[in-house]
Amino acid sequence: MKSLLFLSYILFLFFGCVGKGSPGYESLKLTIEEQEKSAPITFLTVDGKLWENLFGQTVIEGDITSSATVAKFKDVVLKVNFYTKTGTFLGSEEFVVYEFVNPGQSVHFKVKSFGPESAEKIDVELSKAVSVD
Repeated sequence: MKSLLFLSYILFLFFGCVGKGSPGYESLKLTIEEQEKSAPITFLTVDGKLWENLFGQTVIEGDITSSATVAKFKDVVLKVNFYTKTGTFLGSEEFVVYEFVNPGQSVHFKVKSFGPESAEKIDVELSKAVSVD
């Protein structure tokens, strides 16, 4: 009787643990994807250069890079802030880059703006982006 009880206990432990334990690759992958989709801006960076063209426009050209491993983004909004040479904020302008940004890849962009006349410095930041399902 004791051996039957012991055998039942061992079988219960063995079959009770099957399918449990650490999450599999797919469930971890979904968790990472959900994290990346919930905060796109934290996984995107912008880098670029600027100059003035012959028409007096400020040309901003650069790359938007994704550090995401799973999530894909689109319609990235760039916010361009204009400042005087003393650092006084003059205003801002937003541009939408209608491109897909794949995980771990970069997208090139080029935008033009007339901006405020007394602007000497600019700052480009990412305002928002849309995650792709």
